[in-house]
Amino acid sequence: MAFVLSNRGKQKLSENGYAHVKNKKSADGEEVFWICEKRTSDKCKATVHMKNGDATVIKRINEVEQT
Repeated sequence: MAFVLSNRGKQKLSENGYAHVKNKKSADGEEVFWICEKRTSDKCKATVHMKNGDATVIKRINEVEQT
């Protein structure tokens, strides 16, 4: 898992060959939700919940499977 920059200078989360883009923050602002960049084209439903401000993964939903 690593953070990379998009062509537009936005932060992306790279994991298992897939890029995740920042979707939103939780209501209390404690978590950031990252969704799979290929959610439409590849029907990727992977979501990563991370602690806001650091790289601590709290939860993974529908993890991306390595092929």
